[in-house]
Amino acid sequence: MSRKLILKSFSRDDLSDCQNCPFEKNNKIWGEGNFGGICFIGEAGGRDEDVKKRPFVGIAGKLLTEGLAVAKINRYDNWVTNVVTARPPNNNFHHPSTIKARECCLHGLKKEIAYVVSKGVRVLVPLGSNASRSIGLEFERMGQICGEIYRDSFFGFTDLWVIPNYHPSYLARNGGKDSPQWNYWIKNFVKVTNFLKQR
Repeated sequence: MSRKLILKSFSRDDLSDCQNCPFEKNNKIWGEGNFGGICFIGEAGGRDEDVKKRPFVGIAGKLLTEGLAVAKINRYDNWVTNVVTARPPNNNFHHPSTIKARECCLHGLKKEIAYVVSKGVRVLVPLGSNASRSIGLEFERMGQICGEIYRDSFFGFTDLWVIPNYHPSYLARNGGKDSPQWNYWIKNFVKVTNFLKQR
């Protein structure tokens, strides 16, 4: 018998500066999942996420779910969210309106992270360079920080660790499971689970 999927969600409606956001009237894609110790953070939703109003449900989301399963991580036992809670124009995170939306969303993201940390999340896994820079990491290339373990005062939380990894859309654009980065991507997810076991 399959287990019934029960997910919690977190609305930033009253926490972000939505009134000044160019995406105020767009569909909102709230974070969801459970509190198994990990919070995966993407950059923003795409077409499928906009339609279903859920994070990581398109091609990249399916690849993420499969990759996590290979690393023996149940995505639905953990938290999944995005920096920006709406779909940007043409999925462009660097569009001027998206940059403004990101500024509006960051306060809500901080509150969301505070919520999941209070429930037991201990490791943030920003997926891709945009999410990694949004939480405060500084670097030139994503490859420099993938799989590295950081502990700093991220958003003011002192007992929070960060282990960045590539965004699944990067893998999808480069062959998916046949990508040269696939095994490295999985290895970094395994590092997250091994790290949590030692905490």
